[in-house]
Amino acid sequence: MSDRHQRERARQLRHERKREALGDPDPACLLCGYDNPVGLEIHHVAGAANSDVTIWLCKNCHAEMSDAQIDDPRHLYRHTAHRDPLTRTAAMLLNLSHLSAAADCQYRNLAAILLTLSQNLRAEHGDDWPAKLSRGKESHEKRF
Repeated sequence: MSDRHQRERARQLRHERKREALGDPDPACLLCGYDNPVGLEIHHVAGAANSDVTIWLCKNCHAEMSDAQIDDPRHLYRHTAHRDPLTRTAAMLLNLSHLSAAADCQYRNLAAILLTLSQNLRAEHGDDWPAKLSRGKESHEKRF
């Protein structure tokens, strides 16, 4: 077995172990979609002290979520023996708001991309570009 083949096999095994640790054969970051298992981490949605509910985040998105938690009241994330349900719920809601804010940023980026694409298509094909492209697809399908 060549040295290159051994390195590739070792990399595949690392990825398999990471997928097993994440508990999913095909994990991806909930926020950005990054799907290399080596770059994914488990994020406790309400903080580990409050809930076992977890999601997958890439290292960058996880760092952003953890940074957002720093602005939350510190006592929410301390591990203490007795956590009351209202505090746990408050922690969950605060973290869901952080996730929503991050998702909102992704939605805005996607909307900007779609608007730019629409403008480019309109400039190239005119205002009725959807109909023109649809007719082109139909004639292409008839040929095959």
